[in-house]
Amino acid sequence: MLQQSMILFTDNFPLARLELLLLGGTIEKKITNQVMLVTLPNSFDFSDLSHSTPKAPDTIADISIQALQQWKKTLANSLI
Repeated sequence: MLQQSMILFTDNFPLARLELLLLGGTIEKKITNQVMLVTLPNSFDFSDLSHSTPKAPDTIADISIQALQQWKKTLANSLI
């Protein structure tokens, strides 16, 4: 089965986690309670997401944005 990885944002991690599991996905990395790296089947549709989104909401905490930026920086450095 083909899969895709992406960053998703949420205001309710428990519900987002359940939603992702029901869609056949997995959480690869929980960066904060609002940010996670997930893997979902290519067959999933973004309209199936009600508790997570690929776009950062206005309500996201600054600490979550900083943690995401640090995670991306660490990932980029590990690829060098």
